[in-house]
Amino acid sequence: MSTLPKILFLQSTISRDITYYRYLLPDSSYLSMGKDYESAAVAALELNRVREEVVPKSKLSPGSGGKLVSVLCDEYRPVKLRQTNSKATSDAVVQRLRNICKWMGDWSVSKTQVRQLNQLLSERAPEYRAYKAYRDTLRELFAFALFKKLFIQYC
Repeated sequence: MSTLPKILFLQSTISRDITYYRYLLPDSSYLSMGKDYESAAVAALELNRVREEVVPKSKLSPGSGGKLVSVLCDEYRPVKLRQTNSKATSDAVVQRLRNICKWMGDWSVSKTQVRQLNQLLSERAPEYRAYKAYRDTLRELFAFALFKKLFIQYC
């Protein structure tokens, strides 16, 4: 082993008493890096540098390492609007997403907890119909985040 520091996203596996190195890609797949630690570490450092350039800093919440809810809303809005048939439904969805962005736009998607969402909804949408509508929209929004693997990719 070398005296190089531990490299982020570089993992080792042992098979038949041989150590192999691999790099964890953002989509949760692996890139084989071979048996030599030094060359794997150099390549992993370069991939880490490229990874930092690809993910714009403005789309990450400060200090949390996760995508912001406002960015997720912007990505989810066209997907949801393609699924709606009615103009009134589309307007209601847009208004709910706009309010969610206003209420929790600077929250990190990967750091948000159910307890926080319940507290937010009980404060902002106390009547039953509004609470249920916002809860359903948030459920769909976070299901979309799970589908996009944001909890794995940006944690």
